[in-house]
Amino acid sequence: MSQLSPATADYVLSAKAGIESLEYIDDLLREYLLFRGFTSTLQAFESDLEQDRDQGFHADKIVDELLSMARELRVDSLQEYWKYLSFRFFSHLSPKYQRTTKMFEKRLLRLFLVSAAKAGRRHDIRTFMGRHGTELGQQSDWIPWLGLEYIDQPHERPEFEAYFADEWAASLRAALADFMQTVFPAMAVPRILLFDKDRREREALQRKLHIFEEHMRGETKITAHEVGDGSGP
Repeated sequence: MSQLSPATADYVLSAKAGIESLEYIDDLLREYLLFRGFTSTLQAFESDLEQDRDQGFHADKIVDELLSMARELRVDSLQEYWKYLSFRFFSHLSPKYQRTTKMFEKRLLRLFLVSAAKAGRRHDIRTFMGRHGTELGQQSDWIPWLGLEYIDQPHERPEFEAYFADEWAASLRAALADFMQTVFPAMAVPRILLFDKDRREREALQRKLHIFEEHMRGETKITAHEVGDGSGP
């Protein structure tokens, strides 16, 4: 894996820090809007926050929402939300990540099918395959899944056994959360989210200045002591 250039690495770090400070920036915007008397704008802002599909850029919240949709058999909502995430975030990634996003989409759909099978909801599996079976059947690894609704104990079949294990769902959650954590810093973020870069630079400069001042005070004490006891040069 090639290393990032110093400038790119600094931008990614600043973008990540800015995203992590999103709630603080939201509070600053609230204060500003109140200060300016833009109450209607503030109300619209609060309304949008309540419907924030980006979940405040919290990867865990986005992943939990996706997994809940799959487990609660809300497959239409799952596919629509994944489509939104693809347009909103994944489209900004390097083309080499396209296979990764397709892989996670496939696993989320299989989590839905496994959840439907566990709940005995064969009609949900039938409906899904009626819509997407022809397309999915063109991929060899999907062919066994086309007949899932007709299998009485799919968790005992070797081709499905791993998907019914709790460990598989846990590993899916961990891997998807890690992936989402890498997505956000790759976006082109607004300048207001880069404010933390200036703050960090000021703090680093202040720390250096403090160290220098401490050093100079120490040097002054040493010089004064040497002059006082006549040991100076």
